[in-house]
Amino acid sequence: LLVCVCFIIGFGACAEPGTDDSDNDNNDQDQVEYNEEAFVVNKANLYGIGSPMRTDVQLGVPLENQTGLIRALGATSHRSWMHITELMTPPSETNAGFTINKSIADIYHNIFTQLTFSGVKQIIGMSHTWFLPSSVSNPDGDVQSMPERDTTPGSDYMETLELYEDSWYNLAREFPEITYWELGNEFNHDPFLHKIGYASDNSKVFSFEEKVEISIDMMYYASRGVFRANPDAITVMPAAAPVGGMQAKSITNYIKAVYEKIKSGNFPAGEEKTVETNEYFLSLAWHPYIYADTENDDQWIKETWVEYNNEIFDIAKENGDGNKKVFFTEFGLSDMGDPARDLRQGEVYKLAFAQMKNTMPYVEACHVFRLFEDAKAAIWGGEVERYYGLFEEAPSYKPKEKAKAIQQIFGGTEDLEKYVIDFNKFKPGDNIAPYA
Repeated sequence: LLVCVCFIIGFGACAEPGTDDSDNDNNDQDQVEYNEEAFVVNKANLYGIGSPMRTDVQLGVPLENQTGLIRALGATSHRSWMHITELMTPPSETNAGFTINKSIADIYHNIFTQLTFSGVKQIIGMSHTWFLPSSVSNPDGDVQSMPERDTTPGSDYMETLELYEDSWYNLAREFPEITYWELGNEFNHDPFLHKIGYASDNSKVFSFEEKVEISIDMMYYASRGVFRANPDAITVMPAAAPVGGMQAKSITNYIKAVYEKIKSGNFPAGEEKTVETNEYFLSLAWHPYIYADTENDDQWIKETWVEYNNEIFDIAKENGDGNKKVFFTEFGLSDMGDPARDLRQGEVYKLAFAQMKNTMPYVEACHVFRLFEDAKAAIWGGEVERYYGLFEEAPSYKPKEKAKAIQQIFGGTEDLEKYVIDFNKFKPGDNIAPYA
């Protein structure tokens, strides 16, 4: 059931009972309706998995094995990597609109159908790539680079934002089965938002303030595209990264700056300006990773980690967004291939999820990153990226100790070793090539 939730353009979101309504004193303004679900936390969705399933399908990992393990874990929410630059081609001189890559889109449609059959109730689609206008020189083909922020009409930057809006419109239109859209990923972190040329020269970065301003524009234009395609959609702020660890407060500083810039009345880029945060995002998100320097400290996890997250949400409350819910769209632990660390990290997950469930009422879903180990990830992210997985890579599928802990947390009951091959069961002369 969709119930109307209103906001007053240029002022704050309509407050829920018992929340601060101080910003909502001009009720004669035009009202816009949003999906009520955006403002109600459903803890049944807490138990999430984030994993690039489509990529794994194309690498030969059967979809039924992936969804079978997600079902065995007991997951109820899923974050899906759905990159715009892989799912469609942009307009060209001979083509006035975007063209969806149906072969890839069909894989996603099948994934979402299978996830739903496997008990997943909530799917969050996310893309952190985009197109630049054909007139912009981009010799590296970098799909996470932006032109300088020139807000004059017709600039490369403004044309990129217009293209960005249209690409999100086409993405949301192609997937009506998805309600939640995360409008990017870790835009406060250089690898995910940078200047053209960064791929060959990593000194070509935006300043902190530039990243904040550009990401605000991107949120607004992406939201506009999504709502054109699906007025009942729920837009999620691109999750911020804990650059330097939670204690460095990079997430806190970024989200505080986002609110300050929006409330200044100078955004977004273009003729239209709005201080209404719902026009940029309906839900918040960040990635509260716990790194090696604190993963062995129970007290830090139960108290300090919680305090850091509460401090971030307090910024939203101070800006009239206390009714917005929060998604931890990535939260993972890399064991570096060490069985002892794997065992300990199972306990870390138990501690963290207990806090999310019992002391963080604003958190709806936390997506554990990721389903499988990935040796190829070490090429671009180092060995630490390889060992976030809950299961060994296919064709092993062996559950690690933290997979067993996640199953206990999520309440799954099926066999986690259902796809593990016991080669001792084969007889001499059996063909084991398909399993090796």
